[in-house]
Amino acid sequence: MKKRVTDYLGKFIKKMSVRHSDSSEASRGFTLIEIMIVIVIVGMMATGVTIGLVSRLADARMKAAHQESCTIRSAVILYMAQNGGECPSIEDLKSGGFLDTKMRTLDPWNNDYNVDCADGDPDVYSTGKDGNGRVGCDQGEDKE
Repeated sequence: MKKRVTDYLGKFIKKMSVRHSDSSEASRGFTLIEIMIVIVIVGMMATGVTIGLVSRLADARMKAAHQESCTIRSAVILYMAQNGGECPSIEDLKSGGFLDTKMRTLDPWNNDYNVDCADGDPDVYSTGKDGNGRVGCDQGEDKE
């Protein structure tokens, strides 16, 4: 029995080695190893692209918060000039026509913008993603 198995395996190996070494036969497809290598390479490329996009998304949100806070701050300054220095809420700005009623008044993280008129110079800012930062018109970066 052992001899028959050995003979069979020997014949099989001989057939396979002849079959693959014969260059006249056309290739029948890709091997599993080749397919796996391609999948790994494509996966690594996709990971790199994803990492790049995530960091760009964070930058875009910061810039959007900065720009929106500047727009709201301009409206606050106009409101204060016309209303004797009274500090407005976002709703006051919308109802008074200082902001377009369709304008987005939530920051990119879906939090309200904060309006602070304590020292007479209005400050409009977002608290950022985690609620502990500060993104406003005077600064483009998150401050702790």
